[in-house]
Amino acid sequence: MDGTTRLLAGSVTAALLVLAGCGAQSPAQTAADVATAEASGARDDAAARSAAATRMVNARKTLTNSEIDVARQGAEAAWTIEVARAQADHKVAIERCEASGAEARWSCKARADTALAAAKATADTTRAANDPKA
Repeated sequence: MDGTTRLLAGSVTAALLVLAGCGAQSPAQTAADVATAEASGARDDAAARSAAATRMVNARKTLTNSEIDVARQGAEAAWTIEVARAQADHKVAIERCEASGAEARWSCKARADTALAAAKATADTTRAANDPKA
């Protein structure tokens, strides 16, 4: 092989290695990642619901039946649940994005981030509307 042929062969090999590294995840890996994210989201959601329920019980016990304070704790608990659900949905969406090519993956993740921000903003608005002290 002369120098030009070796250079051409090396360039082709390097290009193939670069392209192989930029590819999307395999469907099996994406499915596994999505399943992991869904399970994690379900655990986070359950933990948020449990914590919210505990706060509600404690609010009822310690606030001596003050309706305003109980309503405020309810608004906080609902916010916690909404944000946990939004974060769980975001984790799943991000994992699903991994099945896309580089450009589509970036766009997909940006949409997931926008959806998370919108869900959090909605949760904030709902909390403020339901908080009697706000």
